[in-house]
Amino acid sequence: MDELLNVLEDTAALLNKTQINLKKCPKARLTRGYVEARIKCIEEYWTTFKQTHLQLVKITPKEQRQELPYFQNEDYFVFEDLYLVLLADLKDLLQSFTQAAAPSTLTSSPNNSKIIADTENLVRLPRIELPKFTGNYEGWPTFQDLFTSLVDKNPALSDVQKLHYLKSTVSCEAETLLKPIQVTENNYKKAWNILKSRYGNKRLIINSVLKKLFNQKKISSQSANQLKNLLDVTTDCLNNLENLNIPTTSWDPIIIFLVIQKLDPESHKEWEQTAYSKSEDELPTWENLKDFLQSRYRTLELVLSVSGTCSS
Repeated sequence: MDELLNVLEDTAALLNKTQINLKKCPKARLTRGYVEARIKCIEEYWTTFKQTHLQLVKITPKEQRQELPYFQNEDYFVFEDLYLVLLADLKDLLQSFTQAAAPSTLTSSPNNSKIIADTENLVRLPRIELPKFTGNYEGWPTFQDLFTSLVDKNPALSDVQKLHYLKSTVSCEAETLLKPIQVTENNYKKAWNILKSRYGNKRLIINSVLKKLFNQKKISSQSANQLKNLLDVTTDCLNNLENLNIPTTSWDPIIIFLVIQKLDPESHKEWEQTAYSKSEDELPTWENLKDFLQSRYRTLELVLSVSGTCSS
């Protein structure tokens, strides 16, 4: 049994190493021959892994399987998924070579020339990366929507594969929360519900967004980067509140007051001069302040780039 487990461990390591090497592989080396050779290698690795797995299942009593980490963690399904992902990526690459070569067989004509030009300009889009979640409340809605779309509602994935993906996309507090849960078919919904229960509380999410909005640091001196950060964080928080169905269209006086308290003295002075240039009955809007901040940090960037000084 130990010998079989060692073979499984070694073969799994080869699959993992193949994935790492493929990501690091220079584009110049990704030829048709290289990809075909890689496909042959991983198919041999998987054949060895699958045959060894079947031998292990045959000699291991059911009651003993519950004690072995290999069966507890359902490693077979984890590495089956890794093999399928690798195989799909490599076959996609192989297909791209076929598509790129196809136009060369066309006869020359104005229409065919356009087809060739269009084909040469095709770009192979990168794979969509799974979202990462660290346990911050304001990041939960985005993570939930992306993970639900890419994994949870994907009919091609089993529950054990979904749980494997879920545990691989969380870190920090969220990772600690799921650490005791073993990767088994029956545990996926339990793990997903644990995260939704902990981080899906709307009040906590709103409180987190408001805390981020109101607790921004005051800018002590003129800085293009800090002005951009103030603008970006404020805009991001307001967008998050809108996505949570909290209307902020009437918040302009509050947001303006909040943001100008964070400005450095010189920027604050210039804003007041801009605001008072309007009629006394016309209140400035958040859009006015956004335009001012954009103009201000661009001016600082130009001045600092000419003087050779770096902004902090």
